[in-house]
Amino acid sequence: QDILAIRKILIKQFGNSSKAYHLFMDFKTFFSREIQVGNLDNNPAAGVPNVAYKQKDRKPISIKAVQAIISLRDSIPIKYYWAFAVIAAATGMRRSEVLALTPETVSNGIIRIEMAFKWIGKNRYGLGDPKCGSFRNIAEPKLVAYALSQIPQPAKNERYFPFDSHWADKAIHFVRFLASSQYPELAGEFEKLTAHVFRHTATTILLTEGAPRELIEVWMGWKRTMAGTMLDNYAHPEGEQMRGLADIIDDKLTPDSLRDDVMKISFNSDN
Repeated sequence: QDILAIRKILIKQFGNSSKAYHLFMDFKTFFSREIQVGNLDNNPAAGVPNVAYKQKDRKPISIKAVQAIISLRDSIPIKYYWAFAVIAAATGMRRSEVLALTPETVSNGIIRIEMAFKWIGKNRYGLGDPKCGSFRNIAEPKLVAYALSQIPQPAKNERYFPFDSHWADKAIHFVRFLASSQYPELAGEFEKLTAHVFRHTATTILLTEGAPRELIEVWMGWKRTMAGTMLDNYAHPEGEQMRGLADIIDDKLTPDSLRDDVMKISFNSDN
């Protein structure tokens, strides 16, 4: 009864929203973890229905709003939060894919998207395949290289972000709050910001700037099962072939205050 009451409180406070859903899932996960470590014999939340919610429409935020977020570099106290947001914005990668990045998968101006850090069942997070099996290589925007240079460097095969998706939500929330306070004229845009909104934003920028649709599809890691031509089935663009897309992102999203620092970055493949 207490657990059902908590569920009702969350729905009353946040409505049938994704936030209420995730908060209640956090609550239920707590009991699962307590069972795992031996503090409980059974899960009192088992069988209690999850919060049902209708996914909100997600729309891109403006280039100006993204530049404002990137400009937080010197004012944000937790650089991990800032770097995560910058990389998500500059690549449009899924948050699980950003969380899985290691120095081995980001090198020589190429990002190899071959893992995702996500919920893998059995009460734990871990490394698995990207969503839809969307293994791919994309050109590394200089914004990504710059953001990674601002956080502690892990061992070659260890993740840059040793955190899970709950941490990622907290990072975006913190960035959104700080950006709203420093750029109140853009607060309306920041209110709807999630990690996934960055995917919409990056896609919109690339499409608006005339990047080929087939390259955008590969860049974003979408399933192409509906592709209707033999070209779609036989062409596999990757890596440096998509350098033009990375250049578009760098040009559009780099704020003037950081442009010199970002643009002086070079990759081994440039030599």
